[in-house]
Amino acid sequence: MRHRLTLLLILWCGNVAAQMPTEGISLTIVLKEQNVPAPVLNAMRRETETAVQPAGMRLAWISHDHVGEISGSIAIIQLRGDCSPRAPIRTAFSLQRIGEPLGQTHVVDGKVLPFADILCDAVRRVVDRDLRVVPVGQRDEVLGRALGRVLAHELYHIVLHTMDHSPHGLARSEQSSRELLAPVGAFTEDDDRRMAEFAAGGR
Repeated sequence: MRHRLTLLLILWCGNVAAQMPTEGISLTIVLKEQNVPAPVLNAMRRETETAVQPAGMRLAWISHDHVGEISGSIAIIQLRGDCSPRAPIRTAFSLQRIGEPLGQTHVVDGKVLPFADILCDAVRRVVDRDLRVVPVGQRDEVLGRALGRVLAHELYHIVLHTMDHSPHGLARSEQSSRELLAPVGAFTEDDDRRMAEFAAGGR
């Protein structure tokens, strides 16, 4: 597993042709997704950026098929499952499964790697009931908000190299539908301060 992930990182980052400018960028996110509606994707990016902005983190987003050198800190993120609010949820799985993860950061031998998956089907199961009462024209935006908060949570693990959680805010171990869809979601001031050290190059 370790060798496979390391090789994957080398393949993604080593297929170079030109330098990608990274001045002022805290973290480059290499995003792998298929058939995600653009409004959902854009909302996810905005929400993730909003979540980490108080820590002074600036994100750059590139596709996994980007041709060019990636320098600096990176996180490789894959969106798995169906990330559209219009996709059906089978009745047997319409309720959140107890303890079902919404995202997962890869860990090998206790070491947190810069790889994470966002599990769209699990997120949709959590927010399905509340999402149904949202006007149809706003559902892409609202689902993207939820996905962005899950992504911000996984970035917390990656940038701090920890699998620990906080008792409050976006770094909590579990997030309810209300927390994922609320107009405002944020990390605690303490978590922002810790991530600010990363943004300033203190790690």
